[in-house]
Amino acid sequence: MNQDINSLLNQIKGYNVNGNFKESYNLLSSAIGKITDNVLLKNEFMLEMGQCLCGMGKHEEAKKYFEEVIKFDSQNIYALEGLLKVADNEYDYDFIIKTAKKINKLEYIDLYSDKLINKMNSYVKLGLKDEFMRIYNLLKDVCFLFDKKKQNIILNEYEILNKKIILKSKPRFLHVVVTNRCNINCIMCVQDKKIWELPKKFYDEILELMQYAEQLTWHGGEIFLYKNFFNLFREAIRNKCHQSIITNGLLLSREFMELAIQNKVCLTISIDAVEKKLYESIRVGASFDKLIENLKFIKTIRLKYKDNKAFSLKMSVVVMKQNIKFLNDIINFAVEYGFNEIIFYPHLYFDKHKLSEFETRVAFDTIEKMKKNNKINSLIKIETTIEPMLNDNKKQRNNLQNIGNRVQNNEVELLCYAPWKRLYIGENGIRPESQCNTDDTSLDYENLWNSKSMQMFRKCILFGNEYKNNTIRKHCETFCMNTGEIGRFLRE
Repeated sequence: MNQDINSLLNQIKGYNVNGNFKESYNLLSSAIGKITDNVLLKNEFMLEMGQCLCGMGKHEEAKKYFEEVIKFDSQNIYALEGLLKVADNEYDYDFIIKTAKKINKLEYIDLYSDKLINKMNSYVKLGLKDEFMRIYNLLKDVCFLFDKKKQNIILNEYEILNKKIILKSKPRFLHVVVTNRCNINCIMCVQDKKIWELPKKFYDEILELMQYAEQLTWHGGEIFLYKNFFNLFREAIRNKCHQSIITNGLLLSREFMELAIQNKVCLTISIDAVEKKLYESIRVGASFDKLIENLKFIKTIRLKYKDNKAFSLKMSVVVMKQNIKFLNDIINFAVEYGFNEIIFYPHLYFDKHKLSEFETRVAFDTIEKMKKNNKINSLIKIETTIEPMLNDNKKQRNNLQNIGNRVQNNEVELLCYAPWKRLYIGENGIRPESQCNTDDTSLDYENLWNSKSMQMFRKCILFGNEYKNNTIRKHCETFCMNTGEIGRFLRE
């Protein structure tokens, strides 16, 4: 008899694992009532019934079976996990935290804290203070279990919801220009000829901020010309920061690539042409042969670590009059060398290189067509900030105005969250992001994150055109709102 029951139980477990919940349910319904003399065995069947009902989406019914198991075995890990699934589906945050603490395993609390933090973020955007505070108060009680990054996220979301100007939380995304020195002279470059490097005080403060930051973006000039870059890079790895690195790809070393591929780095290489003569005429002083050598070298190392999917390789392309006819070639080249993503930007500064309105439309249509090509789309993600200006779109202008009005009336959403989450440090000042515009290009050596410049950005977003320095707001509503998906991502 016991052998038959155990065989049946194994069959039911197999059905649950494979998602055959209907077959499992039929067997369980007839078996559970017949097992009365063996409590341990009955609990096994009740646990499987709970799993089965969860799989069928019947969470309330599943909850009853898990609770029955808990009555007999209060520490049954599988029943507690089942109850967590039910609570997650029902958004029962009190139960989630209490049960996770009861299990007394950090990984469970860690898992559900991520979900709850995401829920907090959505409540911030919706302006739902009561719902937000409920989760905030729960997580506050157990935040000593989290690393400093999660503590910081929780505090930061609280400060965004309450529209604080001076923040106790630290920046979650750092974008740092380490030097403006470069090994080549691109025809579209607008770098200041005066040499600039990251000041020592900023270097020390960035090291301090790494323990809170989720992501770091390193930029130049050419980052590999900054003598302390490897120190910063290794410290960011030690602090478990996701890193994005922007380079022309000519100075890559084996040591760097080995570390980058093993440590969740996103490497962006700037390439504006894929034919030797054109490439070297745009990036004056560069060697196309060296670029190809390094791209082949990257492919080889990626094969060595082919099971590591965390590394990402992107290509950045500045679209101008010189290369507009070759956009399809650039995309095919990116696919050939294993790039995960390609991003097209319009050249914005020199008229002799800048696209006309007609050329902008041609570039936009070409890129959109490639994005819709299923074969290409399955191999590489294509993004662009090249769009016909949204200022000409009455509906878009109205949407922007509505957002501004709602913020001024202390309603739902902010126009942009970047001043509360992002910090850009470069030769042109302290800002939320590199493209954020301000007349104030001074560097505040006292407090990067709550500098006068950053406070000014927060006030402009909060108070719109009522604030005296409304040129920032106007820039937001014209330039940044016209940067497509990338701009929308930065504003989140």
